Amino acid sequence: MCAALPDSNIQKILLIGMPGVGKSSVGLLVARKLQWDFVDIDGKIEQEAGISIAEMFASPSYGEARFRDLEREMIAELMGLPGSLVCATGGGAVESENVRELLRAPEVLAVWLLADLDVLLTRAEESNDRPLLLPDPRRAMETLLDRRMPLYRSIADVTIDTGTVGIEEAADSVIYAFSQYRPSYAPDHFC
Repeated sequence: MCAALPDSNIQKILLIGMPGVGKSSVGLLVARKLQWDFVDIDGKIEQEAGISIAEMFASPSYGEARFRDLEREMIAELMGLPGSLVCATGGGAVESENVRELLRAPEVLAVWLLADLDVLLTRAEESNDRPLLLPDPRRAMETLLDRRMPLYRSIADVTIDTGTVGIEEAADSVIYAFSQYRPSYAPDHFC
């Protein structure tokens, strides 16, 4: 067992960060390794709505504002569920004060995954479902970074740079950080 802080009451690990940092991929692996449930907020919203986020943003009946409402409602609902959960939030979830308050709850470990601008742009190019990055991805990403970085910084319990490591190493870093808050979950190879 690791020498660390006394066990906390953390039951939820929420991954925050810009599009392309790996929240979904890292979160799924963390959940598998901890044997916890995993929810990708964007994926769950798409599944329930029956359309993609890009389609939502373009739709007069949805738009970004309605998407953000759904995102906030879903995060609040998930935080109220019993049991342990790893959750990949949408990149803009932190722009809601209500979501930031949920992320500050004592049972939540907010993990900020980050990467530098060029890494984010390269990863975003591999995906065509990033509506906020159109038509000029670099300019849009810089604007989003300027607006969101202070918000991520204000609520993150842990920060992990995913720009230079693979998914496996990033997931292990999340689990190691978690083990510092919940030593009873510390895998022996981290001690």
